[in-house]
Amino acid sequence: MVDFTDLIHSFPKGIPTLAASIRSTILTYEPRLKNVSVRHVPDDDVQRLKFEITAQLADGPRTTVRFRTEVSPTGQVTVA
Repeated sequence: MVDFTDLIHSFPKGIPTLAASIRSTILTYEPRLKNVSVRHVPDDDVQRLKFEITAQLADGPRTTVRFRTEVSPTGQVTVA
């Protein structure tokens, strides 16, 4: 993962870099998922970063899963 503090200085240009880093990390460390896409979800609070992660399970039936992740101004990360 890229360092969030480096991206703050290039906000909002750094959002695609962060999304690509999230996707790359998932592909590297989560072999149960394939066809991973990460999309930035705009928020009225510009200090809060939200992303929607969509992927398919690698084994078994074609099941699509979705996760939302949020980084708060305090640095807290939530995955739902």
